Amino acid sequence: MSKTSWGKAVLSLFVVLSSQPLTAQDPWVVGTDPTYAPFVSLSPAGEIVGVDIELMKAIAANQKAEVVVRNVPWDDLVPYLAAHKIDAVVSGLTVLDWRKTSMDFSTPYYAETQVVVVGPSLDAVKEFSDLQGATVGVLEGSRTAKALAEESQGLGLSVKTFTETQTMYEALKGGVLSAFFLDRHLAEQWKLNPKSRDVIRIAFSTDFVEDYAIAVAKGNQELLETVNRGLAGVRASGEWAAIISPLDP
Repeated sequence: MSKTSWGKAVLSLFVVLSSQPLTAQDPWVVGTDPTYAPFVSLSPAGEIVGVDIELMKAIAANQKAEVVVRNVPWDDLVPYLAAHKIDAVVSGLTVLDWRKTSMDFSTPYYAETQVVVVGPSLDAVKEFSDLQGATVGVLEGSRTAKALAEESQGLGLSVKTFTETQTMYEALKGGVLSAFFLDRHLAEQWKLNPKSRDVIRIAFSTDFVEDYAIAVAKGNQELLETVNRGLAGVRASGEWAAIISPLDP
C-alpha cells in the first residue's frame, strides 16, 4: 500500500542515518498506521489488531523476542524508522524500488492482487482490451509498472507513474486518468468509504501482484536477518498460512 506523502526527497533525507542494533533483551518496537483492515486496524476497544500484527508477533515469538506495537501516522513511519524511534514497520507496506533507498525489506510475506479502478461512468470497462488507448496510472517502482512498460504498446495504453495512490485517485477524479492499478484490499476498503465509494468502480482483477514486506532501518542487517529467520520459521510451521487465511477466504 502507498498512501499520502512519502516523497522520495523526504526519504532520501534519512538514508544517511545508520541503524542502531538491538540488544538481546530489547523488545522490537514496531510502527504501524492502523487504518488498513484487515491488515491492521483498531478494534472497538482501541487495540491495534490485524493480520500484520498477528504475523509480526508470531515472527518475534519464533525468535524468542517481544514486540511493542506503536500507532504511528502513515506520514511519520519513515522518519520514525530512520530516527530509530521504531525498529520496524509493518503496515501493508508495498515493496517499491525507490523505497529501497531508505529502508531494507524483509522477505515478502504477502502478494497483493492488483485490480483496475475506473470512474463509475465507465461501465463498459471489464477487461484490458476495454482500456485500449486509455491513460492509466500505476505506482512508480512497482512490479506492475515494470510489466506495463513491457506490455503498454501492445495494449495501446498511455502509462503515468505516481508515488502515491492518493495522487492517482485525485487524477482519476480530475479526469487526468481513465483508470489506475490498486491493491485489491485497499480498493475494497475505498468502496466502503462514503467519501470514495461513488468516485471509483473496481472494473476487473489482474494477474499482477505487489509484494508486502516488513521494513527495517537501512543497514540494520542484524534485525533484518532475524525477522527473515522468524518469517521462515512461521511459514514452515504452518502458522503463516493460518494467519493470512482471512485475506483470501
